[in-house]
Amino acid sequence: MVKKVKKSKKQKASKSTHLSNNNKASAKINKTRGKGRPKAAKKGISAKNKITNKNIKKSIEEKPAVAMQPKAVKKNISESNVKVPEVNIKGNMNLNEETKKKEPLLIIKPASHMGGLDYLHISLIILVVILIALLVVMSTFKVVKTVTTAKVCQYGIVNSTCVQPKYNSSQALTAAETVIAGYARTNSSLSLLPYYIEPNDSSVSYLNNSKEWLVVMPYKDPVARNETLNISILLYSSNLTLVEPFSQLIPPPSPISSNTAVGSGAIKLANKVACNTTEPVPAYYITDPYAYNALTSLSKIMNETSSYKGKINTTYYFIFTGYSQSLYPTYGVNKTQLLGRYLACASSQPNFGMFVNDINKNFNYAPMSNSTLTKYAELSFLNMTQMKSCMYNITDTMDYQAELAKYYNVTQTPEIILNCQYETIPEKFNSAANYTLSQLNSSK
Repeated sequence: MVKKVKKSKKQKASKSTHLSNNNKASAKINKTRGKGRPKAAKKGISAKNKITNKNIKKSIEEKPAVAMQPKAVKKNISESNVKVPEVNIKGNMNLNEETKKKEPLLIIKPASHMGGLDYLHISLIILVVILIALLVVMSTFKVVKTVTTAKVCQYGIVNSTCVQPKYNSSQALTAAETVIAGYARTNSSLSLLPYYIEPNDSSVSYLNNSKEWLVVMPYKDPVARNETLNISILLYSSNLTLVEPFSQLIPPPSPISSNTAVGSGAIKLANKVACNTTEPVPAYYITDPYAYNALTSLSKIMNETSSYKGKINTTYYFIFTGYSQSLYPTYGVNKTQLLGRYLACASSQPNFGMFVNDINKNFNYAPMSNSTLTKYAELSFLNMTQMKSCMYNITDTMDYQAELAKYYNVTQTPEIILNCQYETIPEKFNSAANYTLSQLNSSK
């Protein structure tokens, strides 16, 4: 029994010594923390005596924790020579105070002992007041500039005096447009000239020596593949009448009408006013049924009118001019006029276009019989009851259409009247229609 007790005391002493060594090793490790890795072992020290984290961890795991040991063991641990590193707090505080002393400080003192605004804010206020005063002073003074204007004379200078003709260039251009429009009523190739003229691109010059106006107007010749040519017109400055015709072979019409060629394929009719001031505008297609290319142009106008989507409302009128009258001796008046009557009655029906196309396929500018025209009407699905009723009163209808053509002085067909004040031909329908609509919109 005694041996066992002694042996137990030796074990306790051994354990106490081992714990003391572990505490010393832990203190050494804590001392080296924050300083990087511990220095390498000196040469001559065996690897067994090296203290590593791995050995300490293994030793701690093998032995029970300090808290589980008897009081005597705890006392030995507390009495060990383990030293905890001290932090020099006072030294750090002294360092911060020295750093603060070196930093520059902006000290703003109040303007008075009682507080209030400081000198910096007072200076800013004074600067703002000075700037406002400068602005007020500068606004009271006006910079006066002396501008020397040169005297501009539009028509030249004679004896240091500006030439002042009786009429201006705009009036001279209008007079030239009137001369050109007169050729629309001539029985020649120049009758197309007013519809292809471009007066907006004209040049107007005053000739002071001869007291005349020279107007040069470009036009596109439809015969020469729309080649642009020029027409020169001389007008007396005193009354804007024509000095001489630009073509010696074909004199201008006498008397010259008051219509004017305004361009874009349109001629403005004198003393005629617009029927409508809003859309849709009316368009009257007036033609002799035996006029050259009349039925082909009729189909063309119907197709082009539909593209305006209700902006233009076209009606069709058929009259008997020289084309029909030349056929009277051979075919008689009634048979010759029968085609015009059928066309007039069919124009109010939806399938009018089909009826025109069916006739035009076999048309040779000779009158057709009543049976032939009835056959075309049935093939075009026209309402035959409505056709018979219209044909019964056709004389009154044809007389009204002839009066309308006379009112607009239509002598050559086919011709189109747009909004009761512009005249054009089928070849220039789109241009004239666009011009008419533009004038309608510009007057709003």
